[in-house]
Amino acid sequence: MKTVVSCVDKFEQLCPVAAAALNAHGWTLIDNLHGYPYDFTRYQEALSQADVVIAGIEQWNAKRFELVPNLRMIVRFGTGVDTIDQQEAHVRGIEIRRVIDGNTNAVAEQTIALMYGLLKHIAELDRTTKQGLWYRPMCQELSGKTVGFLGFGRIAQAVAAKLQTSDVEMVAYDVLPNQEAADRYSVKLQSLEDVLGHSDIVSLHLPLTHVTEGLLDETRLVSMKPGALLINTARGKLIDQKALVEQVLNGHLGGAALDVFDEQPLSAVNNLAVLDRIVCSPYISSRTEESMSRTGATVVSHIQSLL
Repeated sequence: MKTVVSCVDKFEQLCPVAAAALNAHGWTLIDNLHGYPYDFTRYQEALSQADVVIAGIEQWNAKRFELVPNLRMIVRFGTGVDTIDQQEAHVRGIEIRRVIDGNTNAVAEQTIALMYGLLKHIAELDRTTKQGLWYRPMCQELSGKTVGFLGFGRIAQAVAAKLQTSDVEMVAYDVLPNQEAADRYSVKLQSLEDVLGHSDIVSLHLPLTHVTEGLLDETRLVSMKPGALLINTARGKLIDQKALVEQVLNGHLGGAALDVFDEQPLSAVNNLAVLDRIVCSPYISSRTEESMSRTGATVVSHIQSLL
């Protein structure tokens, strides 16, 4: 029997075509029907049978790999593999695959939506208007702003492409700068300090590594342009969340929009809940019907390569 265990919640609902393709090719799919975070205890018996795991953002370390003695491949349902101990997987002969481009457009669109959401106070206006309040703050236009990217890979480039007609200046920092892509989208490559100091909107598109974890600490947040907005659709631990709250509270930063957090899911009592100018969403940037279809198809192609 060929067994695929999905740690991604309700894979069969998210990717029905992909799930049907797996079944058609003789794979048995054991789905995660209980949501996030993945319940390793509940599914321990299923994991013991797994030839392939479809991984979400749960942690895979030596202890977890002990639960999957027959595992041949782990397919990350997305781009980042920072939650997988790659060295341990290599020692055990487990191949790691990921989906490079499945969610690029979805995350790029969400990034721009969050920019507009902050500039136009959308979440705040929705809440107050429904309460019967006629709260009419002064909003801002995207036109004329400087948008800075931290990380200029596929997703940041897709955002830059979509902003071509928005009358914005774009700058970017990347440890491996791609001058050809920067020229294509009229983006100026700069140092980290210059991007933070001159951008009206800073958008994060970095992987989480030992170098980037906590990159935006208190010192770097203070170095940002007064009134700047911060968008994070990448990884929560790139930012010192406590320091971010402080810089929004004291008025140095104009606001932030976060789709990812240092701990997920957020606790019911958290230091973000009191701030209208920090807009939150539950790690949903990549979650569109279209991106799920693309991602599911790539997951199946990876799994089929084992045959």
